[in-house]
Amino acid sequence: MKPRWYTWDGPAPLHKEKTPISCISGFLGAGKTTLLNRWLGENTHTKSAVIVNDVGAINIDAALIRHTSNSAPAFLKNVVELTSGCICCSLESELSAALFTLIHEYRPDHILIEASGVAEPRNIVASLHARNTRGRSIMELVEIHRMISIFSPRDLIDYWHASQRKRTIPLLHSDPRRPVIELLTAQIEYAHVAVLTKTESTPRSICDAAEKRIRMLAPHIDICHAQQGKTEGDIIFHHGKDTSLDTSWAPVQNNHPRHPVHHHSHTYGFQTLHYHSDRPMDIKQLSAYLRKGIPGLLRAKGMYWDVKDNIRVGILSLAGNILRMDFCGRWGGRKTHALHPPASPKENTGLWGERCQNMVFIGIDMDCTAIQERLDTFLTDPGT
Repeated sequence: MKPRWYTWDGPAPLHKEKTPISCISGFLGAGKTTLLNRWLGENTHTKSAVIVNDVGAINIDAALIRHTSNSAPAFLKNVVELTSGCICCSLESELSAALFTLIHEYRPDHILIEASGVAEPRNIVASLHARNTRGRSIMELVEIHRMISIFSPRDLIDYWHASQRKRTIPLLHSDPRRPVIELLTAQIEYAHVAVLTKTESTPRSICDAAEKRIRMLAPHIDICHAQQGKTEGDIIFHHGKDTSLDTSWAPVQNNHPRHPVHHHSHTYGFQTLHYHSDRPMDIKQLSAYLRKGIPGLLRAKGMYWDVKDNIRVGILSLAGNILRMDFCGRWGGRKTHALHPPASPKENTGLWGERCQNMVFIGIDMDCTAIQERLDTFLTDPGT
């Protein structure tokens, strides 16, 4: 019988030494998945496993990692999805269970955790100290190798300036209301490395300003730039354990409650809309709608089925004012013959294999009903 994390009481499975883990955090649309895919694709010596936590029930990032990491299948041992919650609060036991399973069944040399865009690194570390029913912690089996936070310089500066323009609002420490700049600050302060992305298209003055803000908040941190999704050198696998963070982490780890009470949708005000349909879509209309701008929308990503292309998988990514729509791989499963279309949209379910619309929209003060209804108008019937 395979040991289960919730009732595990030792000894440590398989590994005599603790398994190193690295956590990748960063705000919505900063480019975490792009960088992670690049690092995995270039890794040719370390057996790795990945845990991907996305906002809500649709884990788009995990699907993209599986697809683009096929170039090095011998070194990527497994990809685990954690959905319907954030690993730094509502999924603390699931994170420990996922780590335990990977260590026991796949024996990776290194485990990478890609956190959701609204996760706080400090709380992720603290959650690793939660105890199972036998009083054991997953930290008996793993060690933190490196904490990496990823930022778009332009977004970082925009949110910083927006917070400075507003009148200072005094809040009690226990007040659940939290501005986004507090999340960005937390992602900076509890990291060994900060990666600034999209620097090839960002003015040098903005990059310098972003570095200055980061240094001001975290003097210990290493800062590197990423251009076209590529950093200078390997900042994960070729480095030893990073011990640059001070002992201020310890109290947070030791006093972490078993059942955290905060949820990002209630504190930072984030909303998540999951859009799914088994019908194809007029992508020109979708593109025009997104380019015009949706009030409150911060991030959109997912896969789409273009009515004019039944073969390739469409990939959508909207971060800030950057919209990317491209194709990545092929749909799986069969499709019906054009001469025998389904009698109704409802009957189309499953007849076209994996083809579908599967997108997530994340924002603040969005009109989710209006967005859903507008997206529905872009749907059409399958073509040839």
